Amino acid sequence: MASPALIGVCCALVLPLHGLAFRWARWAVSEKSLFWRSLVSRSRGPSRLALLVIVLAAAASTAPLTWEVRLVVNQVLLVAFVTLVGGACATAIHIATVIYLRRFKLDAEDTLLARKHFTQMRILERAALTLVALVTIGIAMQPVLSNPVAGLQIAITQPIRIEDAVIVENAWGWSRRSPRPTWSCGYGIGAAWCCR
Repeated sequence: MASPALIGVCCALVLPLHGLAFRWARWAVSEKSLFWRSLVSRSRGPSRLALLVIVLAAAASTAPLTWEVRLVVNQVLLVAFVTLVGGACATAIHIATVIYLRRFKLDAEDTLLARKHFTQMRILERAALTLVALVTIGIAMQPVLSNPVAGLQIAITQPIRIEDAVIVENAWGWSRRSPRPTWSCGYGIGAAWCCR
């Protein structure tokens, strides 16, 4: 079983290994294009955090945690990892934009073409970053948003009608209109349960 001391030891071992891997990655891309050199140099902090998230996820899966605590820890780690991936995409988009715009000079005599490209690339970069942010938020919030979406789907398709027989936790009964409005659709399960 994992303990906090074991998690600390794992993190203490991972950080120096990350330093070695990062130095090797910088050496591997030293002859590559400016894009790859910039991407690797800007990824030191995020890649270290991503590695820590992976190690903590592995440690949390073996730790003696209750189901509720494990669920919260896994959700926090998922949000952290998805945010890191979104941040890496945003960094790559920014680097690609800067490298593309380096070929245009704003101090030239005729700057119409350069200003046109600057404006187009900045708008494209903002749109791409917005899309990355929306996808990142959507993936991170997917477990939270799944229940309201399922409730809307049930409300729209109405698979359960009044007087339908339903089974809840191996007991069956009939759906009836609730005597008072509830926060849901106003339906409740009737009291006619089979007691087998």
